[in-house]
Amino acid sequence: MANSCIIEQIDLEISRLQQARQLLFGSETSGGLNHTNNVRAKPTKSASGNGRGKLSPAGRARIVAAQKARWAKLKNSTLSMATSNLRSLGPASHA
Repeated sequence: MANSCIIEQIDLEISRLQQARQLLFGSETSGGLNHTNNVRAKPTKSASGNGRGKLSPAGRARIVAAQKARWAKLKNSTLSMATSNLRSLGPASHA
């Protein structure tokens, strides 16, 4: 009878400690820490073996579209700078 009372108290203490641990490490668990041995979990390798994940076609298309937009913005800004330089020179320099 005394043993069951002691085990019950231990179980209550374990649950309190687990709740405290969850409060302390709750925000870090999404970061990939494995708190049982306090080391970072190893990422899984992709099929190519270089450690990078496979990019979906939709994700690749978003990246391509964003890069094309950056290039277009850069191209437009350099063209506008060139035309503004020609305007500042005046009509006499166009001859």
